[in-house]
Amino acid sequence: MVDLLITKCRVERAKYLLAKRKLSVIQVSQLVGFQSQSHFAKVFRKYIGITPQAFKFNNIRC
Repeated sequence: MVDLLITKCRVERAKYLLAKRKLSVIQVSQLVGFQSQSHFAKVFRKYIGITPQAFKFNNIRC
């Protein structure tokens, strides 16, 4: 249960970083604590429904 909550928090933080900052998906995955970009992408897609790259593209903020 605690692991699930932590993962959700990490994904929410990743969403913020992808939308608000000019960071790469690799940088965001590392900043939120994933050691593997592929695992990050899999978890992100499970919770959000799209890949981190697609999310970043759809939520670019100038």
